[in-house]
Amino acid sequence: MNKHLLSILVSILAAYCALGQENWEVLNPKPTLDRGLDIHFVSETHGFYITSNGLYETVDSGNFWELKISLSGGSDIEFREDLGVIAGYGGNIWKTGDSGSNWTLINVGFTESLNTVNIIDSETIIVSGNNSIYVSVDGGNNWVQKNIPNSRVNKTFFTNNLVGHAVSDDGQILKTVDGGDNWYVTADFTNFIPNSFFTVYFKNENEGFATREHSEYYKTVDGGESWQEIATSIYQAIYSFQFISDQIGFGAGEYGVYKTIDGGDTWTRIAFESAYVASTDMYGVYFINENEGFSVGDRGRIAKTTDSGEIWDLYSPIDGRVDQIDFLPNGNGIIKVGSDFFGSLNNGQDWDYLGTPNEGSYTEEFDFIDENIGFCIAGGSTGTSSRAGQIYKTADGGKTWVKPENFGLSFESSGANCLEFVNENLGFISGGFNQRRTYKTTDGGEIWRVVLSESLGRIQFLNEDVGFGSRVGNYYNVIFKTIDGGENWSQVFTIEENIKDFHFLDLETGYLVGDEGLLYKTENGGSTWTKLELPYGYYEKIQFYSKNVGYVVEDSGYIYKTEDGGYTWNLVYALYGLRDITITEQDEIFIVGINGNILRSQVTAEDVVVRVSEATDVRATSVSIESIFASNSGTLTNLRLEYGEEGSFDQIVPFNRTIEKNENIGFLTATAETLKPNTTYTYRAVATYNGEEYYSNIGTVTTLENYSFSMGPVLEIWANSATPIVNVISNNKPLTNISFEYGIDSEDDENEISGTPNTVTISDDRVNVSGSLINLQPETTYSIRAKAVYDNETVYSDTVLFTTRPEFRVDNYNPIVSDLELTLRANIAANKEDLTEIVFEYGFQDFSNQGEVSPNSIAFGTSYFVSTILTGLNEMETYQYRIRARQGDKVVYGPTGFFSLSPKTIVENDGVQNVKRNVAEVMGKVYTNDGYLRSIVVEYGIGGEFDRIAYADPGFSNTGFTTLFVAQLLGLVPETEYSYRVRATGSNGTVFYSEAETFITLDALASDNFKITVSDETCPDKSNGTLAVEAMESSNYILLMDGNSYVFASTLLIEDLAPGTYPFCVTEGGYGIQYCYEFTILESEGLEAKISSQEMGLTQRLNITMNKGTAPYKIFVNQQEYDEFEESSFSINVGDGDEISIASKNDCEGTYSFKIGQDILQDSYRNPVFSNATFLVPESNEDVTIELYNVQGGLLKSFTEKVQNNSFTMDMDQYSRGMYFVKIIGRTERTHKIVKK
Repeated sequence: MNKHLLSILVSILAAYCALGQENWEVLNPKPTLDRGLDIHFVSETHGFYITSNGLYETVDSGNFWELKISLSGGSDIEFREDLGVIAGYGGNIWKTGDSGSNWTLINVGFTESLNTVNIIDSETIIVSGNNSIYVSVDGGNNWVQKNIPNSRVNKTFFTNNLVGHAVSDDGQILKTVDGGDNWYVTADFTNFIPNSFFTVYFKNENEGFATREHSEYYKTVDGGESWQEIATSIYQAIYSFQFISDQIGFGAGEYGVYKTIDGGDTWTRIAFESAYVASTDMYGVYFINENEGFSVGDRGRIAKTTDSGEIWDLYSPIDGRVDQIDFLPNGNGIIKVGSDFFGSLNNGQDWDYLGTPNEGSYTEEFDFIDENIGFCIAGGSTGTSSRAGQIYKTADGGKTWVKPENFGLSFESSGANCLEFVNENLGFISGGFNQRRTYKTTDGGEIWRVVLSESLGRIQFLNEDVGFGSRVGNYYNVIFKTIDGGENWSQVFTIEENIKDFHFLDLETGYLVGDEGLLYKTENGGSTWTKLELPYGYYEKIQFYSKNVGYVVEDSGYIYKTEDGGYTWNLVYALYGLRDITITEQDEIFIVGINGNILRSQVTAEDVVVRVSEATDVRATSVSIESIFASNSGTLTNLRLEYGEEGSFDQIVPFNRTIEKNENIGFLTATAETLKPNTTYTYRAVATYNGEEYYSNIGTVTTLENYSFSMGPVLEIWANSATPIVNVISNNKPLTNISFEYGIDSEDDENEISGTPNTVTISDDRVNVSGSLINLQPETTYSIRAKAVYDNETVYSDTVLFTTRPEFRVDNYNPIVSDLELTLRANIAANKEDLTEIVFEYGFQDFSNQGEVSPNSIAFGTSYFVSTILTGLNEMETYQYRIRARQGDKVVYGPTGFFSLSPKTIVENDGVQNVKRNVAEVMGKVYTNDGYLRSIVVEYGIGGEFDRIAYADPGFSNTGFTTLFVAQLLGLVPETEYSYRVRATGSNGTVFYSEAETFITLDALASDNFKITVSDETCPDKSNGTLAVEAMESSNYILLMDGNSYVFASTLLIEDLAPGTYPFCVTEGGYGIQYCYEFTILESEGLEAKISSQEMGLTQRLNITMNKGTAPYKIFVNQQEYDEFEESSFSINVGDGDEISIASKNDCEGTYSFKIGQDILQDSYRNPVFSNATFLVPESNEDVTIELYNVQGGLLKSFTEKVQNNSFTMDMDQYSRGMYFVKIIGRTERTHKIVKK
């Protein structure tokens, strides 16, 4: 089985019944599968009806209908004399002025979808949408929009140009008497559920009808001013009305057509189905006179009556589910519809009823041997759960059926699944549930015997000896094979997924499909199978026309087609409810399904199919690409893969294979090698047929970087140790000597440790290299990066920061007071080494008392909750407390807290820290057991003032809890003394202050603290300018530019800057003084030279001045290196006919090339080119023809212009990157290669 599965190339259709690459002809129901929406006759014989997709016409009283024009969302049609109008979606309106002979789509200037047409007279037309009406008074040339407020209208009816009525989907009937300028409600059912109206219709100016879901009928006799509900004897909805007289009217609706003979007070169903059958709704009705009428609706039905609805004739007689179709060798077609058989003698154009094997019984699968003899499975009783399980035979092409003896055949009530007759005598049938059996007969079904104790879902014989079957009703699905006429069967394929169908094209080639995109192929009679790919779905049918061309049907009705032996599939049609598919000897494909659907198409295929997949095994310097080649016409030669950079295909990998007609090769792999890392390549497969090149789709792939070297998280961070991780992938060469550099400053890399493992070899897998950091400082931020050697060069990862933990951590909890006892609580973590001799110490003036805790020691790397109970406390005193412990050879203490048994509030300032030029931090603590403290802030200012505040974090303290806080003092002035104090507000509004303290900020930065270095763009369109910032004094700087922020300590490099002017500002920590600058990145324009020549006997002296480009400059004469110059101006000696090229230090600046003529310079130009290609030529004031060709030799552009000043420019913007050839036809004809970037 091939492990590299080709990506599926599928074009997805937007909706069901959408035509794809194939043209499908509807054979039943004719003329279309679409629902009929409205119908109208302009004479006794000439009529039209619409669907959402088309207008259909008859000129012979409905005996023949055909498509007149295609529509986009047709919804309503109306005629008045010769004038006809159709309304549709998106504001589409079609108009005829000659009774429908010619139709024109008119531009109305609006896009609202329309639902109704009202033709008042030859000039006045009113159409309506959900929210507006549109009025034309000049026959449709100009339109005026008028809004219908507060309603979503489903239908309108105008009795004249002023009076109109509208029904909405929220239960309202509205009326206008001024042509739609104003509307008022005449009936309101908004409080009813459901309440949406279907239609409104007036037979004259006073009498009208409206219907509302589900089946409510309303009538007005006063011009719509009031409406009364009609108590009818029917309980179905009516969607449209037509009255042919004051008393006689018709309606189309649920389950058919309805009639009234008393002016609409009562209605009678006159449907073409006596029973209430699903999907028999009708939507349009039109009677020419009282007797002759038509109706259109679901399943594409067109019904006609000539006796006022007593009897209806359907234009297409088959509207049931077509389960199976087959075409016999003589071209006759057979279909099974329910329990009945129909036949066609004209290739499916018309179908006639043949017969039913057993009236009142089910009919299942059939198999015809020739035009006369056929067999089917029939039995059971319709309307019950029984299933068919007997064989019936016909000898007259399906008209009459008899049941053979069927001796030995028994499937109980579970019935049979399938049958297969090889000839008139040899046949097989399989089924059963409790007793799974496959039977064989050799006498045409008279006597049967069991040959396999399995229930098969499908059987196919290729000849009298070789056959295949698929097992159903078992956990494992199996394909069986027999080579002795069904006497013995062996398993050739087993899988857990459901197998729904299979098809063998010949003794060797077969396919199977099933659930969840299951698709396998065999090319050796089932001995081995190859898994192929289909779009995800549940597939019911598969049929192949040739080894390359085949179809599958998904259970939602999608039909996919392959033209390359199953390797790629395209969606060609979609029709819900498909049941069967067959391909005839006349190269036609038929599909059948629900609603009597029968369609036909021609089997076609491309002469040559060439495909490439997504590249696999992508590395830094190579990729693998799989190709597919298939021939449906003749021999393919010169199979190859072409690839190259940036749209070129200058590299070739030959396959050294040929393919004959109806052959295919899938997953043919080529390896593209010696590629550049991190570079995008395009590729395609190519084959030659009949002297022409056939190209595949174009794929793109970007090679990997040589390596991936990125820092992961720093793990196991403690007070003095940590474990860094770097993620390493080597795609080309090994990375060796992997280590970690770290330090406290972001620029400090003087500390280094080795990584484990130390070397990473070439692999697709990521390797996590770790290190062990020791002897770190607690509560300190470190920067760290990884270092390695790649291809004899030192490389670095990104830099990350991490902060070590404190040596230990103590979190005091809220003390708990119970009577005169108090419980102290804390959580303690040991982050450096073990903590021992742990106690709480407390007192109201010192810490002379202690409370024992358990456990009294905590191991390194762990944390515990400890507590102690204190008694004998003085109710009037305020106590302070803390944790004391031993850490190694020193005693350590936790933070101080307070408690008191009487009301007390404490606000303390613990001092200032981290004082900078523009920021400082104030630490402090507060305590109260008298309510709570809120609005904790630090007040500060200059000269003893406290005019500024900094909010504390946290800014709230609960009762009984000692809260430690920190506050950031921002926007400070360097070299300045500040006063500060803590303020907090109690729950009763009392304000508390700490003692005031002072501090002085650091000195200001030097005026020349920042050194700015700018480098311009080095090559055209590279956008690789840089900004380097170096600070004389290290700090936590933030640079803001173009909405981005950059953090650095002393040096910063910003790369990949496009040409332009950039302002930026630097601050310390984002606060305080801003240091602002501006710089400009200059644009690179590639090489540009000024050249003059001087005769020196048989040679010429060229004087060259490089106006643009980066020194040094290399000179090549006739492709050989001539010399190198550091200066921008230099001279060289050349001879006639010499080809000169100039290259700069930067390859990306391209080359400047020209040729020496006998007396003057010949063409010169620059490579690569970007938007424009400029050529300096010997011609001046002369006509020159310029032709542009691609690498395949295809002419892309040709033009002639009069050259001025020895130069011309050609626009290259519209062409993709790659290599091109320019032919210049002037005094001479010459060709040059250019590269478009």
